[in-house]
Parts: sequence; structure tokens; C-alpha cells
Amino acid sequence: MQKISWFILAIGCMELAAYSQTVPVADEGPAVFVWRIVSVGAARRDAFVACLAKSDLPFWRDLKKKGLLAKVSVFETTSVTSSEPGVPGWNFVISSEVAQDATADSFLQAVEKRKGCDSAPGIELRRVETLKTTPNTHYARATVEGDRVAREKKVEFSIEYIAVDPAKLDRWNEVFITVGPRRGVEIQGGWYFGNDALLTVKVNYSQPGMPVWNTIHVLGEYPGIDAAASRAASDAATRQISPESGSYQELIAPLRPFRTIPQMGRVRQLFELAVR
Repeated sequence: MQKISWFILAIGCMELAAYSQTVPVADEGPAVFVWRIVSVGAARRDAFVACLAKSDLPFWRDLKKKGLLAKVSVFETTSVTSSEPGVPGWNFVISSEVAQDATADSFLQAVEKRKGCDSAPGIELRRVETLKTTPNTHYARATVEGDRVAREKKVEFSIEYIAVDPAKLDRWNEVFITVGPRRGVEIQGGWYFGNDALLTVKVNYSQPGMPVWNTIHVLGEYPGIDAAASRAASDAATRQISPESGSYQELIAPLRPFRTIPQMGRVRQLFELAVR
């Protein structure tokens, strides 16, 4: 009888292991962000980062203790892969996730009461905006363990700033809500590190001359992944999640004429400035 019980338990464990290979990583749930997009000249770069570490980082930690802030991630542009003509450059993004019981307005009020490092002479604040996550697409992995994996695996991050025709935005969102869980399957399979599709709720400030966008995509990729194999894995994941919907490319192709990408680029995360 005991042997039979152990046999059944072993079979159950094998089935659970197989199941875990096909069940996607869970979406992290709804979240609200405030992004500050900053331009820093090369000569001031080191001083700006040092200021963030000495002045802003303790302030962010205090806001977390007060229940206004959940997380902060700081990204620095390493290369601009595409940009529309006339778009001004920027090279730092401060991404703040607002605490669940707080509001973006209360967080911004606390931030605006003091002069942060992005208000120093020679530093240009390009844009401040409030964003929310698209359902089924929030796989940021902005945790202590996620940061450890990203550093160990040398994850490469990229950010796309996307302007979708407002008349097509609902359909755009429907596509990503439908196929979003595929990213959880791909993360489970080791094809991607993380992903976030954020929607602009409010532009709190925009410097004159800045382009308009209403969607931001953040992607974390492992280096050395074969592009063709990754696309095949993405299509397989989409079929697993939503067999009747078709591939991601088939779903998004009709919407491509209705979106532009003012800028996209590679970024690195400054883990020493993270709040978790």
C-alpha cells in the first residue's frame, strides 16, 4: 500500500512538473506609474547619477515608507535605434510605480514639493506622465530577485515610445490584452526576461517640441537568443494562449498603419538606484 502511494505521488509530481512548463508566468496585476524623462549632457552624466544616489534615492525610500511609492527603476539610454526627425533626445527615465493605496497625484505632489536632481542647472526635464498597465501584459519583474537575475544574465532592455491613432487605440489594446499572456509563456520558457505595455493616462508636463505618444513598451531580453527561434516560440505561445486568434503578427498587422514610433532605443537599468 505504501509503495502504491509513493508511486502515485511520483506520478503526480511528474505531471505537476510538466504542467509548470506550460503554464505562463502570472501577470503582476494592475499598476500605476509616473515616468520622468530627462536629458542630461555627457559632461553632467556622472554628477547627475551621483546626485540621484545621494539625494533622490533616500527621498524615494522615504516615500515608500510613507506608503506613496512601491518601486523605482532608473534606465539610461545606451543607443537610439530609431527616432523621427526633429525629436529631441533624452537619456534617462525614472520609472516610479505608485503604491497600491496611493494616487499618482498624491505621489506627484510629494515629489514637486522638493527640487530633485532633474531640476539642477543644465538638466532638462522633457516629460512627466502618468501611465497604467495594460491588462495581461505586466511582467516587469521589478523585484530584488528579478534584479539579481537581470544582472547575472546581463539582460538587455529596450523602450519603445508609440503613438497610436486614438480612434484605433481600443482595438490596439484589445490585441495586447488577448495576446499578452503569451509573454508569460515565453518568460516561463526562458525566451524573454520581462515585458510591460503601459498606457498614458495623463501628460503632467511636456517640454515644448516633444513628440506625442500614448503607449510605452518596455522589453527585457536575454542576450544571444536566436531571433527566428524567438519568433517561432512567440507564435507557439500565442497559439497556446488563444488558438483561434491567429499569430501576433496577423493581429497587429492591420494596426501598423495607425501607429508611429517617435523614438525607440536600448537602455540599461541602473540597479544601484532601484527601490524594491
